[in-house]
Amino acid sequence: MQDGEKNWMLPLLAASCLSCAAKFEEVLTPPLPEFLMHLPAEITKDSLWRMELHLLHTLEWHLLALTPFSFIDRFIFLCGLKQKFFEDFQEKRGRMVEIIRDSLEYTDFLRYAPSTV
Repeated sequence: MQDGEKNWMLPLLAASCLSCAAKFEEVLTPPLPEFLMHLPAEITKDSLWRMELHLLHTLEWHLLALTPFSFIDRFIFLCGLKQKFFEDFQEKRGRMVEIIRDSLEYTDFLRYAPSTV
């Protein structure tokens, strides 16, 4: 690859990093066309979006919305309950789901700090 062919790669990576950082930090993120105004003409909205995905994949960032349900299996593991006791495992898991769902109805405890609960 010639140096002239690589001139757009660094600005593309930099813009992708800025775009990803803005999505984590800002409430209202700038739209991709705002980033494109300052980049070489070869860079398109689609290439910027693909570079963001490639960047996150390379960094092994798995973006998920965490909920209490995300931690159920971890709690069961920490309690020492193995999946080999399948019936007991399913029972405990079901009870945890039930407690989480029931807690959604009662919001009185929200006035306390998380460390107090």
